[in-house]
Amino acid sequence: MTSFTSFTQRINRRLALQILLPLLSIFLLMAIIGGTAINASVEISLREQLVERAHIAADSAQFAVESANTLGTMQRFVSALAAEDEFRSVTVMAGNPLRIVASSQMNEVNKPLSAFKNSPKAEILKLSYELRQTPHHRFQDNQFLYGSSVLILGVSENGLPLGAGAVVLEMKPQHYRSAKRFVSSTLILVMLTILAVILVCTLYLLQRLILTPQKALLQTLDRRKNNEKILCPVKGENEISAISQSLNELFLATDQVDELKTQFVSTVSHELRTPLTSIRGALGLVLGAFAQTLDPKIKELLATADRNAEQLARLINDLLDLEKMASGKMTFTMEDSNLCQLAREAITSIEPYAEKHGIKLHFNAQNIQQFAEVDKTRILQVLFNLLSNAIKFSADGQSVILSLQENPQYHQFSVKDFGRGIPEEFRAKMFQRFAQADSTDAREKGGTGLGLNIVQMIVQAHGGKVEFFSETGKGTEFFIKLPKHLPAALTAAGEKS
Repeated sequence: MTSFTSFTQRINRRLALQILLPLLSIFLLMAIIGGTAINASVEISLREQLVERAHIAADSAQFAVESANTLGTMQRFVSALAAEDEFRSVTVMAGNPLRIVASSQMNEVNKPLSAFKNSPKAEILKLSYELRQTPHHRFQDNQFLYGSSVLILGVSENGLPLGAGAVVLEMKPQHYRSAKRFVSSTLILVMLTILAVILVCTLYLLQRLILTPQKALLQTLDRRKNNEKILCPVKGENEISAISQSLNELFLATDQVDELKTQFVSTVSHELRTPLTSIRGALGLVLGAFAQTLDPKIKELLATADRNAEQLARLINDLLDLEKMASGKMTFTMEDSNLCQLAREAITSIEPYAEKHGIKLHFNAQNIQQFAEVDKTRILQVLFNLLSNAIKFSADGQSVILSLQENPQYHQFSVKDFGRGIPEEFRAKMFQRFAQADSTDAREKGGTGLGLNIVQMIVQAHGGKVEFFSETGKGTEFFIKLPKHLPAALTAAGEKS
C-alpha cells in the first residue's frame, strides 16, 4: 500500500509539473515580450516628445538668430539658451566660407565647418544647410542633436548679410532617459501585476478543475487497493469526471461480481462442511477401530482419503475466515494476553507436524512477561500459519526459529526458516489469495495459498503489520509487529464484540 501511495503521489507531482512548467514558461515569455514591447513603445513615445520639444526650441532659436543685428547679440542669445538645463550646446553656422558664427562653446567660434571633420554635429549642420526647410535630428549614444536652417539678414560681413546658415541644438537626454525609466518600470510593474493575477487565477482553476479531482481520483484508487468499497467522486462535466464515472461503473460491476463470488464461496463452504465432517469422522473411526484387521493397501487408501479430507477441511475453514473478514463479520475478542505463552502454545500445536517432516523447532523470547491486547485464537492462527509455511519449505533436519521481542512501540514475533527462500518474482504477490510460489510443494505438503492473506488481514485488524525478508537459497524470516497500545477504534470494536 505504501508503494502504491508513493506511486500515486509521483503521478500527481509529475502531472502538476507537466502542466505548470509549460504554463510558467508561457507567462515568463509573455513577461519578456511584454516588457520589451513596453520599453520600445515608451522609447518611441518619449523620443517623439523630445523631438517636439527640440522643434519648439529650434523655432525660437531660428527667430532669435534671424532677428539679431549683430554677432554679439546672436552670441548672447545662444549662450542664454544653452544655459537652460535641458541644453548642452547651441551652435550657429553661416558665412562664406561656412564657419561657426556663434556657439555656447566659445572655442568653436569662427572655426570652419571642415575643422569638425566627420562629427555628428558637423553632419547635422551640413544637412540642415543643404536641405533647407527640412529639420534634421539624430540620437547617438548619449547625444541628441536637432538642426534647422536659418536665413541671417540682420548681420553683415564685408558689407553683405551672412545669408543662409543652420542652427544646431544639442540636448541633454538625461531627463528623457529618467522619464523613460520611470514610465517603463511603472508599465512593466502594472503588466507583471496583471500577469501575476492571471497566473494565480489560472493556478486556482488548474487546482480546482484538474489537480484536486485528479488527487481525489488517485486517493480513491489507493483506498480501493486497500479493499475499501468506495466510488470516485464525480463533479462537473470534464475529462476527469468522465474517467471517474467510467471507473465507478467498473467498480460497481467488480463489487457485484465479488459479492456473488463471496456468496457462492460461503454457500458452498457451508454446504461442504457438514458432509465433510461426517466423512472425516467415519474415516477416523475405521482407521482407529479396525486398523489391525484392514488390508495394508486398503489402510493406505483410507489414510490418503483422511489426509485429503483434512486438507479440504482446512481450505473450507480458510475460505470461511476470508469471507467473514472481507465482509466485516469477523469478530475479535481482545483481551490482555501473555504473548510468550501464546508462542509456546503455537509451538506445541505444530510440533507433531514438524516432527513428521523432520524439522526442529526453537523458541527465543527477549522477555517472557510480554502482554498485549489481542484475540488469542486469531494470533495463534497467525503463528500456526507462519510456522506451518516455514516447515513446509524447509528441508529435513533443518530448524525453524520462533522469536519474540519488543521495542517501545511494538511487540514483534518473527518466524525464521533456512529453506530455499522466496523467488524474487513472487515476492510482490506474496499476500494475494491463492498465491503459491511452487504448486508442487502445495500438492506434496498441503497448502491452499490462503494462509498469508489470512495472516495479513488478522494482523491488520490488530493495528499491526506484516513484513518479511528473504534471500534465495538461504531462507526467509517473517515479522509480525503488534502495537503495544491499540488504536481507539480497535479498542471500541473489541469491546462491542
